Amino acid sequence: MNIVFISNFINHHQAPFSDEMAKYPNINYKFICHETMPEEFKKKGYSTEFENRGYVLKAYLPNEKSKCLIEEDNADVVIGQIVHKDFLNCSDKKHIIFIFSERIFKSSKFSFKNLGRFIKYFFLLKKMQKHNNKVYLLAASCYAKHDFKLCGFPQANILKWGYFIYPSDIEKKEILSKFSTNKRLHIVWVSRMEKWKRPSDALKILIIFKKKGFNCDLVYIGDGKENHKCKKLVTKLKLNDSVSFLGFQSNEQVRNTLRTSSFLLSTSNRYEGWGATVNEGMTFGCVPIVAKTVGASGFLVTKENGIIYSKISDLESMSFTLDEFRRMAINSKNTIDEKWNAKIATENLLSQISHIKKYGNLSKEIPLDEPGSIN
Repeated sequence: MNIVFISNFINHHQAPFSDEMAKYPNINYKFICHETMPEEFKKKGYSTEFENRGYVLKAYLPNEKSKCLIEEDNADVVIGQIVHKDFLNCSDKKHIIFIFSERIFKSSKFSFKNLGRFIKYFFLLKKMQKHNNKVYLLAASCYAKHDFKLCGFPQANILKWGYFIYPSDIEKKEILSKFSTNKRLHIVWVSRMEKWKRPSDALKILIIFKKKGFNCDLVYIGDGKENHKCKKLVTKLKLNDSVSFLGFQSNEQVRNTLRTSSFLLSTSNRYEGWGATVNEGMTFGCVPIVAKTVGASGFLVTKENGIIYSKISDLESMSFTLDEFRRMAINSKNTIDEKWNAKIATENLLSQISHIKKYGNLSKEIPLDEPGSIN
């Protein structure tokens, strides 16, 4: 079976799934990049090592473009984003098509931008389904289902999906030690410091935890326009001894920090498609504290393995104990190990592909808390 994934470029968020797919001897898997990694991503610590994987083809190189077109034409299954011209061209043929997408509408308010996106997606989806009755959605956000349904996409063709990371080797004993009595709790915020990611909310959460009697500190990993504002707030709130700024770091450095951290914050508004740092934190047994607007919140984080809030003040009314944090931390790690990882995602997607080929629809047999299940 020939499977092609069409995207802009490959990084540590797509590589784990692709690595798993490439392991199957009966599958010819190719990840087709349409651009090299932009410099802005390299400055944020992204590695280009994944571009050299054996399954990666580079459509932006003249000597590989024709090979990419041949792979796309011969594919049995095509995965990709609807913005790519090559992906749209594939939808005219008789491939099994999986649209990979986060939410469509980033703003909850009416705007001409949202109206434009609605019109664009409505007609693109209608065109795709007119030429092909095997078009499905890999919903990489718990809100993608709602947005695609608004654009007329059939609910029966939507699968839970997301991003997948490399699991850590941290053990239960090491996780529990991060929540030892009288030990300082480390809170981490990892991302670009943009206004819509609301980095200053991390300071509010730190203050709430301190008021609840927890000895804790906060580390910012990342940089951006809001950096200066946050540093001024730290001084104003007299939190200099409890907050540090590390700037952008490589994925390896981030993972090293998460290994010794107790909590991972994801404070973004609706503009956060998924929030892959949530996965990264959970695999190291960090308790995720996640805004409800974050795309990963409804699929990955539950009350058993983390904390979801609608507004910061919600946290003030919640009561926490170290025992509860320990339980959440272990469940957090287990979620990645047992449910939400690249190996299970690959197995479930291949199972769905087999079911489509045999019965013409999606299987309902996959557990609803796993990727690849019907959304």
